[in-house]
Amino acid sequence: MAWGMPGLTKLQYISNGSVAWGSSGLPTSTPLQQIGILRSLRLLQNGSPTYTGTTYDAALGPWNAFSRLSLTSNSQAPIFSLSGYGAYLVTLLKRGLEGQSGAPDVPVVSESNHTDTSYAYNFPANALASAPANQQILFALDLPVAQRIRSLGGDIGMFILQNPNIQLQFAFTIGSASSSSPYTESCVGAGINALMWYVSSTSGNSVTLGTPQVDIVKEQYEAVSNAADYPNLEWVSQWIEEPFQSAVNAASQITWTKLPVAGLLCRVMAWVVDGGHVAEGATPECGVRSNLLTAGNAVTLTYNTGTTKFAETGQEAIVRQRKQLTFDMPQGVFYYDMLGGPDLNLSDVLNTARVPNIQMQMNTASALGSTNSQAHMIYQTLLPVSFQ
Repeated sequence: MAWGMPGLTKLQYISNGSVAWGSSGLPTSTPLQQIGILRSLRLLQNGSPTYTGTTYDAALGPWNAFSRLSLTSNSQAPIFSLSGYGAYLVTLLKRGLEGQSGAPDVPVVSESNHTDTSYAYNFPANALASAPANQQILFALDLPVAQRIRSLGGDIGMFILQNPNIQLQFAFTIGSASSSSPYTESCVGAGINALMWYVSSTSGNSVTLGTPQVDIVKEQYEAVSNAADYPNLEWVSQWIEEPFQSAVNAASQITWTKLPVAGLLCRVMAWVVDGGHVAEGATPECGVRSNLLTAGNAVTLTYNTGTTKFAETGQEAIVRQRKQLTFDMPQGVFYYDMLGGPDLNLSDVLNTARVPNIQMQMNTASALGSTNSQAHMIYQTLLPVSFQ
């Protein structure tokens, strides 16, 4: 039987086990159980916070509790390497482009007799004026492994975990002012530099998180004994987050250049923080504002010697993104999708082995803040492989 036939592809949701937080700034690794055919991962976070004081802002929280999330095969090139907030942006992007709508922590429909959603997502909202009651903190992140490509017949980039030659290692790195429970998840300073919560410099404000655990759930298919029935294993879908190569502080033009490697560039997404727009105690909207992106080349994607693939003002980009997703991305986030949205085909991707000098550039009407400005690039590449 071919992959996808009834009785052959049996989907499973199985926990890989819970892992306690380790030391701040150091990766905590856990191997994936070697059974099944892996399609994706889901991270579920829980912990017990304690609030002291009255003023809290969360610019990127709670997602930035993790400074890095990664999945590697045989300790080599990562399948994904993303910050916690970057993983949240990827979750939003994939949900919007691939048939779902809205943020995972916000229900699209509020059923009058719905289940208690605080058992799934429970964390303080942005710009809290006072400390919430101490309660369990819960949230989840979808972590990409496979990618559905309709023109190739379905999901590609899955991993045969029962293959003894394949060993996948998941790792997470936390940010905390302390390295053991209770973890200090707050700091004094501008919101973009905070940890899970931003705490005003007023004395007596703090947030700590006790006994936090990470549960890793595998979305996988039951193992298949006959190699002839395996899914398409000719590609790996890779998601990478990295900083722009050019200087960002006080810049009015910033540039990211894709390194020339064999692979197909499918999606690119930039998120840019204007350090001059981050003020202590203000509602955290630290992304670069569209009123700084007024030129026709404010957001561009080019290749070769300047051939333009996309060139938009900030407003044009935001309107396009809302049409494609049916919701708005967070402020300062701009993406381009070469998989054709719900079509999910390869007709418009950029072959990085043949198309040189792929660049994403942002041009602002005035300079970004001279401190605390940041620019991150998240991109998806399909890499050909000879075997897994």
